[in-house]
Amino acid sequence: MDRNRRQRRCRQRRRRGREQPALDHGLYHHKGTQFAEAGKRYVFVGTNFWQGMNLGASTSPGDRARLGRELDRLQTLGITNVRAMAASEGPDTEPYRTVPSLMPQPGVYNEQVFQGLDYFLDQLSQRGIRVVMVLNNYWEWTGGWPSM
Repeated sequence: MDRNRRQRRCRQRRRRGREQPALDHGLYHHKGTQFAEAGKRYVFVGTNFWQGMNLGASTSPGDRARLGRELDRLQTLGITNVRAMAASEGPDTEPYRTVPSLMPQPGVYNEQVFQGLDYFLDQLSQRGIRVVMVLNNYWEWTGGWPSM
């Protein structure tokens, strides 16, 4: 393919991207290469925040005041999205684990950690921070797949 033809095709692709109508896929949509929400440009700035549901618990080791301070700091830094654990598995007696876990044994759930997750999600919502909730992974410290 000659150089002029390649350049012409490249320009056509770029033009198509700019002219593409916004596609709505739920909360966000995109127009070309940019995200938008409610008609405004949306900039995704994210971080991991694994400890959220445990800090949100009303009993030990929960620390709702610390959770509030940390989320306020993230908001000040311009964080718009976090990735957080929304499940953790026991047994809580194993080393290198997030304790208390949401599910200390198969089929048994810790209500305090569930309430901590609910509180955490509410605090994120109040600050306009979105969350990607991780339900399982390969990390031992969350009781991930290798521990099963």
